[in-house]
Amino acid sequence: SWPWLSVLVLLASHVALFGVGYWFFAKLLYRDYEVKKRYIQVLFATTFMASASMFHLLLATLAGLLAPEVRAAAWKVDHWVLILLSYVALPASFVYTSVQSVFHRSCRLSTTCAALFLPCFWYVVYWSGTLIHIDSIGLSSDLLIARIGVFGVTVVATLSGFGAVNFPFRSIHSFLRPVTQQQVADVEQRLLGIMRMLATKKRQLLLLRQDEVRTTTRRPKEAPEHGATTLTRRVVAGLLQGSRMALEALASVVTGSEKSGAERKRLQADILAMEAFSRELFMELDLLIRARLRELQARTWRGRAMNIIGYCCSGVCV
Repeated sequence: SWPWLSVLVLLASHVALFGVGYWFFAKLLYRDYEVKKRYIQVLFATTFMASASMFHLLLATLAGLLAPEVRAAAWKVDHWVLILLSYVALPASFVYTSVQSVFHRSCRLSTTCAALFLPCFWYVVYWSGTLIHIDSIGLSSDLLIARIGVFGVTVVATLSGFGAVNFPFRSIHSFLRPVTQQQVADVEQRLLGIMRMLATKKRQLLLLRQDEVRTTTRRPKEAPEHGATTLTRRVVAGLLQGSRMALEALASVVTGSEKSGAERKRLQADILAMEAFSRELFMELDLLIRARLRELQARTWRGRAMNIIGYCCSGVCV
């Protein structure tokens, strides 16, 4: 019964860790931003689950908890999950999302770029492994983790160097951006105005689509392939009643549909432009609020202490 109990404990811990990672991403890490692509949250939660689970298994091994065979099987599963995430899922999703954001959600182009990027990424990882004399092209889990570990340590070292330089820049009072409450209020009013205009444009587009649907339902329900025949019959009937009435009928059909289509395209273009501008304004507002909070925090005793630490870190960097 103990192995089954260990399996249930590990399954429950994996589910709990996945839920914690999903909640942390949605409620704390990106609580001020709307993440429409749910697979990003799933990838983050899966990575957190596998990494924390391996640490959990290490602690269980040191404490002598859980069944040894269950621990070994769970370790292999988490190990290969991290390998698949590091070599395939995370780099492919990064390129796919980046290309989509630049080229306005072109799925075919994004998929092609992600597929072309993966072999180049694998070659860079293989080349980084040669720096520690890993010349084998084997696909064992130990070799794969060792190669990606060199690449990961390089990235972490780069980020730590950036943090060592960025911390004094964010902590020293001389580098703080002066922001007043009036500046924040002005950007808020601009953002609210854009949101009102965006709501108006969307309402107009919805009404236009409803009018198009209403106009379509008024026409007799016929097969699509007989549309040209129906129009020809209307023109012939109009010719029988008079050339002037026929021309008016033809012009009303063609001109009405053209005006409706042109108006719909114009509204859609305006909505896309306003949505992009509103995102830019929101990011600017977020930066202003953060700068304002840092300025207010610098006046406290904690801010003064951070200012002194920033000067010390600047001396270390120099």
